Amino acid sequence: IPVFQLSIDYYAKPEYHYELGKQLKSLRNKGVLIIGSGALIHNLQLAGQKMRKNDMTLYGWEAEYDAWLKQQINARNFANLINYQNSHKLGKLAAPTPDHYVPLLYSLGLTDSSDEIKYFYEAEPTIPAFSERSFIIG
Repeated sequence: IPVFQLSIDYYAKPEYHYELGKQLKSLRNKGVLIIGSGALIHNLQLAGQKMRKNDMTLYGWEAEYDAWLKQQINARNFANLINYQNSHKLGKLAAPTPDHYVPLLYSLGLTDSSDEIKYFYEAEPTIPAFSERSFIIG
């Protein structure tokens, strides 16, 4: 199976990453496996503050934002997911930097309306300021 790695333009707008995913959609028909690997919730600063103290208690907002993400993915509200820092009150807190979130946008761009979305790992968040939700499109 052909696989290649995409570099993430840290400074590009979220729309750019989504549109790039759309441009890569033809590779799916050629048998190329495309993996978007990241963490939809990933506030490393907040996680580090707790983990340095061996404190694994959640902040209390992780499950709310994770549920919102799932709802938006299932409803294919891609505009909300592209505008993630403004579409939900917790967006800027949950994903203050784009590096771990952007792979989702490539994946959304690759999605056809007929694609099934299956969650292969789904659990309540267990790490402060992180989500480990994982899914397959197609």
